[in-house]
Amino acid sequence: MTDLFLAEDARLTERERGLVLEILHKLIREVEAEVRRDLAEQLSRADSVPRELIVELANDDIDIARPILLRSEVLRDPDLIEVVRNRTREHRLAVALRDGLSEDVTDSLVRYGDEDVLVALLRNQDARLSRFASEYLVAESEQTDAFQEPLLRRGDLPPDLAMRMYWWVSAALRRHILLRYPVDALVVDEFIEDCTVHALDNRNRDGAAASESARKLIERIRERRELTPRFMIHALRAGRVSVFTHALAAWSDVTELMARRIVFEGGVESLAVVCKATGIDRQEFELLFLLTRSVTEGRVARSPAAIESSLSLFDRLEQERAMRVLRLWRRRPEYESALQEVPGDRHGYASA
Repeated sequence: MTDLFLAEDARLTERERGLVLEILHKLIREVEAEVRRDLAEQLSRADSVPRELIVELANDDIDIARPILLRSEVLRDPDLIEVVRNRTREHRLAVALRDGLSEDVTDSLVRYGDEDVLVALLRNQDARLSRFASEYLVAESEQTDAFQEPLLRRGDLPPDLAMRMYWWVSAALRRHILLRYPVDALVVDEFIEDCTVHALDNRNRDGAAASESARKLIERIRERRELTPRFMIHALRAGRVSVFTHALAAWSDVTELMARRIVFEGGVESLAVVCKATGIDRQEFELLFLLTRSVTEGRVARSPAAIESSLSLFDRLEQERAMRVLRLWRRRPEYESALQEVPGDRHGYASA
């Protein structure tokens, strides 16, 4: 029946084609896996197959879904994103190898994929990466060596992100950066200065001198009206934890001690409260969540359940309630009791 439907010399009327497709749609649930695999292989190259049939095959076992995920042009971005969210690692890997991936799909792979999936995505030169995805993967590459080479071999990596990687990649990749991404002497000097401050901050972040230096820096930035969520994200990506906590304190009008407790003790709930109360948007909250988990846990959280739980909490949290809780924290440092006003199962999140 598939041959009849796909044959180039077939002379089927629209009604006959509809009947054939209806029969195929019903049979697909009953035939053996080997038959479904052959069907998926044939339909993966067809462009006039009903989307519902292709979506069903794309969500089948990976041996059946693979050719559909790799090749079918009938699938749309929402279909691929649903597969990435809800199917297996092997399904995500097949999507990562697909030609012509959009930024929406690659963002979804970055959120849900494991190391192998992300390496495959980075090696796919036909996949478009958003600035958000590129920044996140560059930050991850400091701990995950497997990301470094495919990132720097991509044709769309912005030069500023390549220069950021200069400080933690191998000598061979540093040479590659210098040869492929020429920058003037001033830019190099700025990166060297930033690296020096980064190293000093990491070495002394618990000391009073580093804390005072960070406080004065944030005061200057605030006076220039340059204290923004993007600045805080940049500080975290650079590993400047003391700068970030002082920035968070100034941004949310709490003490630096309270800001450190929000980051290191309060979990995602505290961060969600601050972000919602002060107008930080959903994407910035997600990036702050991932980067603060990298600081507190030594690696960026990869569990899809943990990411979905944090975003669900942020979406459900009303801004007025978040503002009330934040006002409570400003009045008293014993903010743990105020966390009871925040919706969500903290223990359930922690287990995720």
